[in-house]
Amino acid sequence: ADFFWKIRMRLHDSHFFIEFSDDPGRGVLIASSLEINRAKKEAKSVDVVSADEFRNTAGAGEAFGVLGAFLRSRNTAEIELHPDTPAEVMERLRDRFTISVGIRPWYPERIAKTPEEILYMKESIRAAQTALGYIRERIGAAVVKDGVLYDGPRVLTSGILRDDIENDFYRRGFIAAGSIISCGAAAANPHEEGEGPLLAKAPIVCDIFPRSRRTGYYADITRTFFKGAPNGSVKNAYEAVFDAQAKGIGMVRAGKDGKDIHSAVTRVFESRGYKTDFAAGEGFIHSTGHGVGLECHEILN
Repeated sequence: ADFFWKIRMRLHDSHFFIEFSDDPGRGVLIASSLEINRAKKEAKSVDVVSADEFRNTAGAGEAFGVLGAFLRSRNTAEIELHPDTPAEVMERLRDRFTISVGIRPWYPERIAKTPEEILYMKESIRAAQTALGYIRERIGAAVVKDGVLYDGPRVLTSGILRDDIENDFYRRGFIAAGSIISCGAAAANPHEEGEGPLLAKAPIVCDIFPRSRRTGYYADITRTFFKGAPNGSVKNAYEAVFDAQAKGIGMVRAGKDGKDIHSAVTRVFESRGYKTDFAAGEGFIHSTGHGVGLECHEILN
């Protein structure tokens, strides 16, 4: 995500991208012969050099020789690696360079979204909202037989709904893999995708996180639906979540510490009788929220 954010180009093979402390606003992309012409046309804020320029000066049998040859041509002795750099790269370079690993946020500027990025995110959010509206209609139109939802003559399952919305996302220019349509007791387990028939009077948790194929930006929205009135314990849990959500949203403002919001939300649950026990996986074990952008869970620090 950091790499794409910086150069605004998708590369399908592994490449080397280097920034130098004396020119922090611009990097160097070492491109293969397959990609160099496209890179010169598409890559932003970067100087593109050919890998073949340095291939002959690489040491015999030297791992990652092109990268090593380029760095030596710039009299480089010390390298700080991005935290997502493969361990293999780090270990192979360690013999010739002093290596350290950097920390997040690698680009602090990514935290604040530009107006253009906000538009991209809104496009993905609208796509997610459309999918949730479709799910609501399908559940609303379903017929209940012996406590199970039917879509015409067939049982309506998590898999059917998931396949339908994910196929529709692709047709509309988005990718949504692993969408969560989780029903009943499984809905209490975060990130359980769900399987089997959808049930009446039980929570149906729908967690939708499409990524735009054009821009690369994500949305992430979760909603809970019911077909028929739930029992008392489920209703109490739903109302506790609703109140906690309202408390959190009411505290959101520029400069507010997310930890304070999370603590306040947790206290709402505790006041409603939902004590959190992380070891047992009970209570409010989820985060209150997370960043979104070029990553679905964009945790930058």
